[in-house]
Amino acid sequence: MSPVFITSIEGTPFLYVNENKNFTLPQGRFICYGKIIASDFSHLDGKTLHRPDKRTTLNKHNVIFTNNPNKVSIDVRKGKIIVDNKFWQSLNEIQKNFVLAHELGHYRYYDEQKADRFAAHLLLMKGYNPTQIVAAANTTLSDYSQERKTALYNYLKLRK
Repeated sequence: MSPVFITSIEGTPFLYVNENKNFTLPQGRFICYGKIIASDFSHLDGKTLHRPDKRTTLNKHNVIFTNNPNKVSIDVRKGKIIVDNKFWQSLNEIQKNFVLAHELGHYRYYDEQKADRFAAHLLLMKGYNPTQIVAAANTTLSDYSQERKTALYNYLKLRK
């Protein structure tokens, strides 16, 4: 492999790789000097999602910011996602996207892991990479959710 040098659009050095290494870039635009072989994420298409457990149609939903001891909860019948103000303020953009996408997953699934996978699918379609999605899940899911974190990692990791 020839060396790869990546900068931001403004020219700020971002990454230099001089050997065969896997890496992921955050969402954004970059300038690449050298040859990069892109990974294949085709195994993460919509066909890998589970069949919906529910027949609920998402027509519209409201996000309500208030004090919520559960951090985030959803009332599918009323189309409401209730988010704790302090929790929301502590999140970055991708974490917010993961949390909302997970809750939207509950319009299709009862199961938490299936809602996580649905969220990951939506974020991939939005342009986030698997490393970013796993990081968002790891920081937003509770410490008691290790099984869910592992399942999501296994769903997103590259398969050869």
